[in-house]
Amino acid sequence: MLDGEPFPWRRWPAYPDYLIRKDVEGVVLASMTFNSSAQPPQVRILFDSGSPALANEVIQYLQGVRLSCLPAGQSVTARIPFHFRIEGNRRFNLKDLTLQQFVGAIEPKAVEAPSGKVRFDLSSMGCPFDVLLELWQPYDENIVGTVGERDPRREPFLKWLKTVPLALKPDQLKHVLGGHTRISVPCGSLDLT
Repeated sequence: MLDGEPFPWRRWPAYPDYLIRKDVEGVVLASMTFNSSAQPPQVRILFDSGSPALANEVIQYLQGVRLSCLPAGQSVTARIPFHFRIEGNRRFNLKDLTLQQFVGAIEPKAVEAPSGKVRFDLSSMGCPFDVLLELWQPYDENIVGTVGERDPRREPFLKWLKTVPLALKPDQLKHVLGGHTRISVPCGSLDLT
């Protein structure tokens, strides 16, 4: 349970007026570590899209957050994306993809799995299934989960997806970091060796 005064999870960091007038948008990826239920978290900015003012607003906002249910002597780390958008502006978004489309969009160096070359028998994983992916690469692990029932046979495949960056230009990446895509995984195999 996250809380603070006033309830920070019911509002957002301030979006400075001068940045709105300058048409400055961005994404800030933040990591916060709670070491005490009564103290603010230690905040680390993993990525900001080029405006230190937006990152500063996120840091100030997160200083009002507490994790009041944290047991003494424990710590918890959480990551949160903050999107600063101006309504009506054109922007890049992640679309829902087939696995084939997703593989075609990955950074070429990502063909290595944590345990070697990418080779998965998808037919042995209760296919077809969908994966939800929140893009944090290359700044931290992607957040990955499947839709529906959890199947432990998918874990090596999901572990690989956590490490996969997309081959995007910096101007595209700064708009889609922290965004979500749904990947449709068919039966068959994935072999990138």
